[in-house]
Amino acid sequence: MVALVTLLQFINILDFMMVMPLGPDFALALGMDVSNVGIVAGSYTLMAAVVAVFGAHYLDRFDRRPALAIAIAGLSLSTLAAAFAWDLYSLVAARMAAGLFGGPATSLAMSALIDVVPAARRGRAMAIVLASFSAASVLGVPFGLELARWYSWQAPFLLVGGLTLPVAFAAMFAVPAGFPPLLGALWVTVAFLLAATAFSIFQVPWLAL
Repeated sequence: MVALVTLLQFINILDFMMVMPLGPDFALALGMDVSNVGIVAGSYTLMAAVVAVFGAHYLDRFDRRPALAIAIAGLSLSTLAAAFAWDLYSLVAARMAAGLFGGPATSLAMSALIDVVPAARRGRAMAIVLASFSAASVLGVPFGLELARWYSWQAPFLLVGGLTLPVAFAAMFAVPAGFPPLLGALWVTVAFLLAATAFSIFQVPWLAL
């Protein structure tokens, strides 16, 4: 369970963080101004935050197992859709959809982890999951940039979207069923995404140099 949540978190953060350094590439390919890259990147965080604020009342009404699988599958399809964007608006729409599914996916996975892992080992499990933030930034983002250099700006989106689909399938078997309270996990997601946003703004662009 810890491995599944860690993998999901790694993919989700990589999906979010690779947008800024890829900005010059897809801006040139789509004929959009580079100043609009921030809109593309921020659309994910905006939708994830909206879901966290307004969706807590509804998410805990659904069985966690299918809800998580649907959220992960939606994230996968949204990321794949970004690779087929033809202009700024279609790319923003795909990224908003990714945030719509990616936020709940992280929240549902974190709540499942908290329920499954005993209290004595919960701190260690959370530390392992949160380490995916560093792994995504140190390993994932540079690899995504190299992938874009070797092939095209769509390649990282295709790879991340493709890798996410098996995680959705695994969630149907690894995640226990139930209807846990999600409010705390949702706010953890918001805080995590805000931290990732700050990191992206001040650090990640240097990786593109």
